[in-house]
Amino acid sequence: MARPRKAARLELRGRIHYIIDGGLKISTQTDDPEKARVALDQYLMGKAAAPPPVPQAPLIRDLLRAYGDSKLEERREKVDASTYADIRRRLVSSGTPAAEAHARAAEQAAQEATSTEAAGTMVFVLKHLERHLGNLPTPKITEAVVRMYAKERRAEGVSSASSKEIVRRVSNSTIARELTILRAAVNWADKAEHRRAWFGDTPKPEFGMPASDGRARQRFLTKGEAARLLAACHLHHVRLFVRIALATGARKEAIETLRWSQVDFERNTIDFGWVAHRKKRPLIQMTRELRAELLAAKAVSTSQWVVERNGARAGNVKKSVANAIAAAGLKSADENETVTAHVFKHTFVSWLLHGGRSFEAIAKIVNTSPRTLERHYGHWDVSRADEIGEAVALDAHLKELATWSVPELAGEIDQPGEEDDFSVD
Repeated sequence: MARPRKAARLELRGRIHYIIDGGLKISTQTDDPEKARVALDQYLMGKAAAPPPVPQAPLIRDLLRAYGDSKLEERREKVDASTYADIRRRLVSSGTPAAEAHARAAEQAAQEATSTEAAGTMVFVLKHLERHLGNLPTPKITEAVVRMYAKERRAEGVSSASSKEIVRRVSNSTIARELTILRAAVNWADKAEHRRAWFGDTPKPEFGMPASDGRARQRFLTKGEAARLLAACHLHHVRLFVRIALATGARKEAIETLRWSQVDFERNTIDFGWVAHRKKRPLIQMTRELRAELLAAKAVSTSQWVVERNGARAGNVKKSVANAIAAAGLKSADENETVTAHVFKHTFVSWLLHGGRSFEAIAKIVNTSPRTLERHYGHWDVSRADEIGEAVALDAHLKELATWSVPELAGEIDQPGEEDDFSVD
């Protein structure tokens, strides 16, 4: 707890009395105590009559850091709750008394929650936003400022990890994701308990997103490509990660943090828990192939983590998965054609659509609204292709004309060398 600030006072330093007020030291220019007391009284009267300092508007840097801290706290609360439930359930099932199980689970859950860090993607996005916009006051988040941010981010480009040279520009979709975080921070600050502190009496900043770069990413793996990728996963934990992703459509972070306590072999389900904004993921039914793979992994596991390496959680598998993708020949110079970990979810949804599943049925599995699925994956819906095929079918009509022959049209067949005359009289 901070010490209370001392009131302004007189101190004799050498032969001169000084007014000491916090970090200020003001000379009274006298050695007479009475005159020094008069000087202190005048100082206090002037200080009381002075107008209060105008509060300086908080900077966008302050807003981004406060928002990041808030999301980290939410993440830690989620980790604490899920870890406590898993550990306590495991201890009670092994015969530990309920009181002891509670104490041990609470202690371990608190330790794990404290060590939890913010999601990596958000950390990088907040750094980009802070670097370009951090010194501006929060009310200055305008459409013009956002356009300038997009222009500067494109100019930065994306550098190669090995050569550090700029190899391509930052895409509008990447910039849009970054501005989505900024918009989320603005909406967070606009809540009743924060609003005046961040924006005063000004309206909440509103801004648009950059235009699309063109065609949307439509990449998904064929069954042959998926088999090649699995064959190229020489590390066991990478193969298991890819196998789970292709069979469940779960996101990367959900698979990386999956515990064995969330895999129920008796009910044949996987519970991927909660996402960062506290939305519950649905239970996923294991396929026969995935169940066999997980049973084999469970037999040799030495930790609580499903995707483990050297007896601990494997952590971020992004680089290992990228290496396997390159080894399988699935890396492309075209950003829309290259395979990334996010393509695994596209693959899962597209395979279900090709298998004849409805958007409503798939929505319950991937925890996304049917309207959103139809907007992003409608072009892969085979039932829609069948409807179009029926609407434009011609074969039946051609069969009805089996006995009809094309009449000879004299003088209306183009002769070699003739040219159409499109002149206007």
